[in-house]
Amino acid sequence: MTDTKASYTVKPEWIKPKEVPRYFGISRPAVYNLMNNGKIKSISLRERGKASGSRLISYDSLKDYFDKLSAEQN
Repeated sequence: MTDTKASYTVKPEWIKPKEVPRYFGISRPAVYNLMNNGKIKSISLRERGKASGSRLISYDSLKDYFDKLSAEQN
């Protein structure tokens, strides 16, 4: 009997800012700049009354932003 492993990658819907460089090759400060300028979508997961939480970035909004940028440059 042979052992076979499926080799595939599932695209995430939401990623943490620290994961963006791995998927898109841009720095975290660049990600925050895009968020602050409304170029990409993000959400904050923070409980009421808490000072900090987790920020998540929409993978599709990043991809759409880069696709649009690429189309403008070609």
